[in-house]
Amino acid sequence: MTEPMITTIFGPKFTAKTSTALSWPKPIAYYNLELGGSRAWHWKELVADNVVRERRVIIPGKDLIKRWSKLEGYIEAWKTFVTLLEIDLLDDSIATIVFDTGTMVRALAVDSFLEYRQNEVANQNREKRTLDVFEYAEPNRRTEDVIIASKRAGKDLVVIYHDTDEYVAIVGDDGKVKKDSSGNVLREQTGQKVPDGYKRAESDSDWVLLSSLAIKLEEGKKVVTPKMEILKSPYGLDLYGMSVEWATYEKVLKIPAMLGRL
Repeated sequence: MTEPMITTIFGPKFTAKTSTALSWPKPIAYYNLELGGSRAWHWKELVADNVVRERRVIIPGKDLIKRWSKLEGYIEAWKTFVTLLEIDLLDDSIATIVFDTGTMVRALAVDSFLEYRQNEVANQNREKRTLDVFEYAEPNRRTEDVIIASKRAGKDLVVIYHDTDEYVAIVGDDGKVKKDSSGNVLREQTGQKVPDGYKRAESDSDWVLLSSLAIKLEEGKKVVTPKMEILKSPYGLDLYGMSVEWATYEKVLKIPAMLGRL
C-alpha cells in the first residue's frame, strides 16, 4: 500500500484480527477500545519497543438492572477519543492508526449523541430512550469523519469490526418493499456476514479482509491456521476471494506486487 489506505478487517472472535492489524507500518497508534490488544502476537514486545502505542478510552457501562436508564459519561468518552485521535493525526511519527474495534467507535458515536439528546429533552421534563431514525444522521457523520480523517492526514487506518448477519429488505412480486402492519420494512438474512456497526464500512474502505480459521489434518493432528479472505482490493477485482494464511501487511501487499500492480 504505497499510499495511505483504509483497511477493514472483520470476522468472528479469536481469528487473529488484531494480530494482523498490528503488522501494518509502524509506529502504530492503537485504540484499544475493547481492551483485547494483549491477546495479539508479540504484544508485550511491540509495546515495550514503542512501535505500538496504546490509546485507551474508558467506555461507561450501561445499567444491567434497570430496563431503561439515562446515559452518562458517553459525551466525555467521545471527546476523549476525538482529542487523542487529533493528536495522533498531527503526529508525523505515526504511520498507522488502528481502531479496535470500529464496532465500538460506532456505538460510542451513537451513545454520545443519544446522551446529548437526552440532556436536551430532560430540560423539558421528558424522557428519550433511543434516537429517532432521522437523528442517526449525526452519529453517521461523526463515524464517517473519524474513519476518513486518517487518510486525509496521510496515514493508514485499519478498522477491526465484529461480524454480524447481513439482512436485506424483502421485495414482493410487484417489485415493492414489503412492510408490516406498523410500516416497518420486512427484512431477511442473506446468509452472508458483514462488519457490525457501520453500514458504510466496506464501501468506505480500500481493502476489506474477512478473517476465519482454516482447520486441517497434518500427520493425523488437527492444525488450526488463521487466514484472511480478500473481499475488496484497490488493485483489481480478480483479487476477490483470494486467501492469505497467517496474514500480515507484507503478505497482503505481496499479491498485487506479484501481479505487477505496485
